[in-house]
Amino acid sequence: MIKVAYLSFPRYLSLPILSSIAKEVKKIGVNFYIDTNEEEASDVAVPDNFDMTVRINKKLVTDALSDVSGHRAFKLIKSVRDLKNHVNSRMDFLNPDAIVATSDMGGLVTRLCNEWAVKHNRPFFVMQPSFLEVAPEKWKERISRVLIYVAYNKILRTPIGRKQHKYGCERRTNYILTWNDEFKDIFKNSFTVGNPLLDKFVNQKVKINVDNTNYPTALICTQPYDKLVDMGILKSHQAVEMHSMLFNIVNQNPDVHFIIRVHPSENPNEYAYMLQNKNTNCTIEHNARSMHEALEHVDVQISMASYTSFEAVVAGVPIIIIHPEFINFFDQFKGEIEFRVDDMEMFNIVLKEAFEKRYRECFIRYRNNYLNKKLSYFGHSAEITANTLKKVIDWRKNGFK
Repeated sequence: MIKVAYLSFPRYLSLPILSSIAKEVKKIGVNFYIDTNEEEASDVAVPDNFDMTVRINKKLVTDALSDVSGHRAFKLIKSVRDLKNHVNSRMDFLNPDAIVATSDMGGLVTRLCNEWAVKHNRPFFVMQPSFLEVAPEKWKERISRVLIYVAYNKILRTPIGRKQHKYGCERRTNYILTWNDEFKDIFKNSFTVGNPLLDKFVNQKVKINVDNTNYPTALICTQPYDKLVDMGILKSHQAVEMHSMLFNIVNQNPDVHFIIRVHPSENPNEYAYMLQNKNTNCTIEHNARSMHEALEHVDVQISMASYTSFEAVVAGVPIIIIHPEFINFFDQFKGEIEFRVDDMEMFNIVLKEAFEKRYRECFIRYRNNYLNKKLSYFGHSAEITANTLKKVIDWRKNGFK
């Protein structure tokens, strides 16, 4: 029996995929869920497929995540060290054979657990949670990141900063678990395992005939456009254009029912004010149900450039990408599988086409070709991942690295 500990940060993105892995690991071991307490409290004491939850002390986390500024530096160092002692005591108690996270770059508790894994010669796995592309780093951001990393991580031995800008191994000893082989030349210790979360869609069929008599349904998945402006990914006028276009999409297509799935980091009330009070063909959802459940009841999915669109394709739902040119460093679809639009006239045309039988029959072929490229071991990813965890654990126990 193997013992595996899991770190989900951010929870909304990480927990579903980690739970899918844990479900398979249950057949050969025990699963510990570590609640890092770096986000709002979860409503679930022990998430599905985990045997036990261990919570990190909220006050210690809050103190350690205080602002990194000169006059509070020494207080911050003490707070991080107090948290480190607390985390180490929890990890010593659990004594897992391996730790699985979805990143080794973000989350202070994740970094501390990574340190514990290195010290105790336990494998630390990083499971790809979504697309890996990131926005180009500005020179000021780079200087700030490097200074924080050198000052705190290297000199003061306090793991506050991150070593690199792009997703990947902060530590050479970590293992990366990816969806396909396109990253083999980038990551040293990588295993191709597919995406365990998407195994449930393996038998999903594309719905060919859309019932136009009862209003076809379109799912709009929003993104935190204003926050993307703050991050320098979008320009302010582009965020305004996205909000405007969402309003026009609903307003100009009264014969379609729209479900607005609000991003977890956004306030749903803003969309309720903008849309629901003025339109009867619109429903707003915020963490109401899983993405899997939402996709079971829709005929087309719409976003700017979101992982949710990838999930839709896997689930057999055609997708429309709005203003893909707004995020020019990111293009996961490249015209192979999606409609691409940058104005309302074109959107209204392709929306109608997406409901037509002729297009949906072609979409079956597009989807098969796309998924053959993007997902290895489709339908068996959780099994492959669990077996990979066990093999590496056994290697490390026998002295291999």
